[in-house]
Amino acid sequence: MPRIRMFRAATTLLTGGVLAAAVLTAQQPPTPSDLAAPVADVAPTTQMTNVPLTGSTGEPRPGTASGRTGREITVEKNSTAPFRAVSLSWEKGVRLDRGAHAVARFHRDGAWTAWQDVPLAGDQDSDEAGRAGSGVFFSDTSDGVQLRLTTEKGELPKNLRLSLINPDKKADAGRGGRAPRLTMKPVAAAVGTAGTSAADRLMPAVHTRADWGADESKADPGLKGMATVRAMVVHHTVNGNDYRPEDVPSLMRAIYADKIDNQKYGDFPYHFVVDRFGGIWEGRRGSIAANPSADPKAILGGHAAGYNTGTLGVATLGNFEPTEKGGGKPGNDMLEGVRDILAWKGAQYELAPRGKAVLDFPGQKPRTVDVISGHRDVYQTLCPGEDLYALLPTLREQVAGRMEQAR
Repeated sequence: MPRIRMFRAATTLLTGGVLAAAVLTAQQPPTPSDLAAPVADVAPTTQMTNVPLTGSTGEPRPGTASGRTGREITVEKNSTAPFRAVSLSWEKGVRLDRGAHAVARFHRDGAWTAWQDVPLAGDQDSDEAGRAGSGVFFSDTSDGVQLRLTTEKGELPKNLRLSLINPDKKADAGRGGRAPRLTMKPVAAAVGTAGTSAADRLMPAVHTRADWGADESKADPGLKGMATVRAMVVHHTVNGNDYRPEDVPSLMRAIYADKIDNQKYGDFPYHFVVDRFGGIWEGRRGSIAANPSADPKAILGGHAAGYNTGTLGVATLGNFEPTEKGGGKPGNDMLEGVRDILAWKGAQYELAPRGKAVLDFPGQKPRTVDVISGHRDVYQTLCPGEDLYALLPTLREQVAGRMEQAR
């Protein structure tokens, strides 16, 4: 009998400084009711306010203050329209040095919060992106922010800007149309259906892009296909870990807007995202439907710099780097969701979870990696965080066992 997954709503949202070995148990694929979250019936729109911090040569812009011989910049933006997330982006090709550090505090209810670390990790060399950037820092609703960015060695990034993101602006149908609605009805798992393939039997419940309110007018209208999937890469999104079930669609919209509007991706970079409650969400358009018998057979993602070709990206919604303040360990529900999506897609593309894959990188020698790899295996990054990366050997065994049971 399937174990019912219950939501455990957090009592606080990102209080304190958030950002920077669970055991996987056997479980039947979740049903759609397991993953439904209480969200607004009508999908909100996303509003973004950009605050320029440096110019084309890295010089501080008006309204900012600099110190430490030009290696530190501070800014205060108060009395703004409400926002729930912030991010930083800058000119592509300029990498922040290892000593770079950003902190922010937020103005809400007439007072300032404590200073909190803002993540600077990101796929800064993505071949799809037009700009480099950090992850999205998700906060409670605020009307002001103070930010301090310090670089220990290098110069400040060129064309650096701070973005204030409100993913929950009230939807406006406009022009006589109707605002899109959040259906919150995940694609049902084909469990125990006679005559279906192993992959069909392994399909978990997956929330579609409509469920989190993706604005399809923002994405590249053309699906970019690839011949197959040879490896699956696990990531973390580096936002906080204390979000509530009803916050997940908002987080997805904030990441989507940041990646498209700021970093100039063609679409959501990851194929799938797994939240801390075990919910699985379609990120890049077409990722649910793609399979070796479909057209396209696989969807080219934007998650792993030069190693996007031949890989599928699965991101965990949180921060699992213990060296960053607020990092934590992924819970069982999240790990089970990651296992389920990897087992399903692994079965579709006939992958060996314990095996190796050869990936091609233009202009370099092919790289051999684990079929289930962490982002750091193909890119110089801390992603998916030490606490999650340490669990990948166990995850490979669990995925393999799940696939073997379905044969």
